[in-house]
Amino acid sequence: WNWSRWVKTLGPLASNSDDKLSMFMELVDGVFLHKIMTHIDPSPMNHRLNKQVNNDVSLRIQNLSTVIRHIKSYYQRPRFRLGSSAFISPVIQT
Repeated sequence: WNWSRWVKTLGPLASNSDDKLSMFMELVDGVFLHKIMTHIDPSPMNHRLNKQVNNDVSLRIQNLSTVIRHIKSYYQRPRFRLGSSAFISPVIQT
């Protein structure tokens, strides 16, 4: 399984690099993952994101925490509760 190929199907990374380390670092920053989650769930929530991480570990943690909160809030909505007949799988369009 080639994770870098899968990531590219979701859209271009800012660096447009084919270097797997650069791609991984961009994912770890949380900015690209937030962009993907915003495509899945564009609801207007207060999800502040640090777009210039510059290898700052605390900013990465804040960004990834924001992504996790967004994912949790998306899946904790009533349509995803057990027994719901309105389950809709998110689709990402590039």
